[in-house]
Amino acid sequence: MTCLSESRLRWLARRGMLELDVWLNRFLDARHAQMSIAQQRLFVYLLQHDDMTLYDWMTGSVPPPPDFFDLVEAMNNLNLFDNYDSAHRHPHD
Repeated sequence: MTCLSESRLRWLARRGMLELDVWLNRFLDARHAQMSIAQQRLFVYLLQHDDMTLYDWMTGSVPPPPDFFDLVEAMNNLNLFDNYDSAHRHPHD
């Protein structure tokens, strides 16, 4: 497998849950340029899992398998929703 383009990874990351779309795409925004081919392969492998499984791993409801632990932790450490919350706060709050 050669290096996947960012647009190809984004296409593969499209999900049926808005929360997952945000997590996955913001992770790609922050990390795509630094991802090795091995990390891209792992990311693609992670995407083969169903939405509820990914959501459970991302929210910490269920621990991810050891193969995905570092990747899920990296996604969660980006504080992805900080900017979303402040950008969508009502001006009179």
